[in-house]
Amino acid sequence: KENMANHSHNLAEVFGARGDLDSAEKMFRKALALNEELGDKEEMATQYAKLAEIFETRGALDDATDMHLKSLALHEELGDKGNMAANYGNLGVLFRARGDLDNAEDMHFKALALYREIGGKKDMAATYSNLGNVFGTREDLDKAEKMFRKALALHEELDEKNGVAV
Repeated sequence: KENMANHSHNLAEVFGARGDLDSAEKMFRKALALNEELGDKEEMATQYAKLAEIFETRGALDDATDMHLKSLALHEELGDKGNMAANYGNLGVLFRARGDLDNAEDMHFKALALYREIGGKKDMAATYSNLGNVFGTREDLDKAEKMFRKALALHEELDEKNGVAV
């Protein structure tokens, strides 16, 4: 079953890369069902996150949010701070897309706290940029500038030319 789950996941990735979202969803769900039988919470969390990406691509933001919340719950149970932070960041992006700026800000600050805790400077920079976008959407330009400057400083520190350019 573990091999079947892995192969189903890999096939889902191929289908997704080809743009065949229906087949990708079907294979991710198959991998999820197998991982549920195996009790592999880490892989289940991955499947939920992948399903969230599919739903987000389709514009089904409520479904994407539900999948990220399921992934987050499993990562919290496992104590996986890096993936918890990624879930919070993804939820922040979804909330901003839906116009829910208060929840977007909250999610990004939760992500930022976890990235700070684990020393994920590159991810901190991305989160500062996301916060800049939230504050920019609110037209709070002073806070937006502050967030973008923090992102820029981290990209410069990490010598990430693309991040500096953005």
